[in-house]
Amino acid sequence: MTETPTPTPRAPRWMRVTLIASLAANLLVVGLVAGAALNMRRGGFTPPERIDGPNPMLRALTREDARALRGKLREAGPSLAETRAESRRTFEAILATLRAEPFDADRLTAEMTALAALNTRRLDDAQTALAGYLAGLDPAARRAFADRLEDALRRGPEGRDGPPPRNRDTHRPEGARN
Repeated sequence: MTETPTPTPRAPRWMRVTLIASLAANLLVVGLVAGAALNMRRGGFTPPERIDGPNPMLRALTREDARALRGKLREAGPSLAETRAESRRTFEAILATLRAEPFDADRLTAEMTALAALNTRRLDDAQTALAGYLAGLDPAARRAFADRLEDALRRGPEGRDGPPPRNRDTHRPEGARN
């Protein structure tokens, strides 16, 4: 008698779907790792250069505005070099505390509080200088600043709608839009 071959049972549908999903996830991971490796080979991630920081009020300043504001800041309080040196000393104290044995959590908290106070003082000085500068602008220049500020707010910190306008040296005419 001849034997009839028995058909091989097929894998259930859920098993095939799971296998395909697993394969897709593995390919995604391999792609992410390969992309990261290529990026690191080219020098790694470098954030976009930004002179004026992520603050939309600062991004809305023209170069002329920024120069004038720096002058007001110099008049208003301690020099930028002094506050940077104070900030550096505070960070060095924080680093020493983090490395010290036994660790002193209260000392770390006090040093971090001192750093926060320094940052608050710097921010207050900058806000006072900016408000004073903007108050001294003529109405057309203030409206142009408001337009640039609105654009900076719309773009967001990473420039969702592209980079900021290249020519920051000019005030936009009243009513002009991007």
